[in-house]
Amino acid sequence: MLAVFGVNIGNLGLRDRRQPMRGWTGSLTACLQQVNSRASVVGAFGHTGNFLVHSAGIPPEQVARRLEQCSGHSFAVIPTTELDRLLVKMNALARPRAVRGIRWTPGLVLEVSGSSRPGSPENRQRALYRRLSHSAVAAWKRDLLGPGGTLDRTRRRGGWGALAVEVGRKLGGVWTARSLRSVEGLLQRRGA
Repeated sequence: MLAVFGVNIGNLGLRDRRQPMRGWTGSLTACLQQVNSRASVVGAFGHTGNFLVHSAGIPPEQVARRLEQCSGHSFAVIPTTELDRLLVKMNALARPRAVRGIRWTPGLVLEVSGSSRPGSPENRQRALYRRLSHSAVAAWKRDLLGPGGTLDRTRRRGGWGALAVEVGRKLGGVWTARSLRSVEGLLQRRGA
């Protein structure tokens, strides 16, 4: 089973309307079945291109290339067992210390393509980072809170895409980022 995370799928502001994920699921399944008739998208989570793929033996790199050919979007493709290991590593890390007016939102930044350099991205105003593997970085996004303790939408420092760009600038390659809520939500669909 593979976890597949699309780049720039469903982002508000990039398109006038979001295509429902069920539409994506059908078209991506048809695309994969041109390579192996048993391959399929078996689940999705959220609206930003988070999919579970039964690859029927198609290697992750080939799944990524095929999906890009069919959709025009790049994808990070990672076996769910590897994603499970990354989450264990991330959960073992110390959480950022609490700061008044800040919500630390955890997530992962995953390499999509290219050749990344060793090292870890520097902590920035936007987020704190910690390298987990060659192709994965733990991130705690620094979300500003308003007076009521809710997310202050007027003082955003960029979404998860901004973190992916920041990591790409430091490490090279193309990256995509997701909140832990999206990653864990997708993995929970394995049993559905």
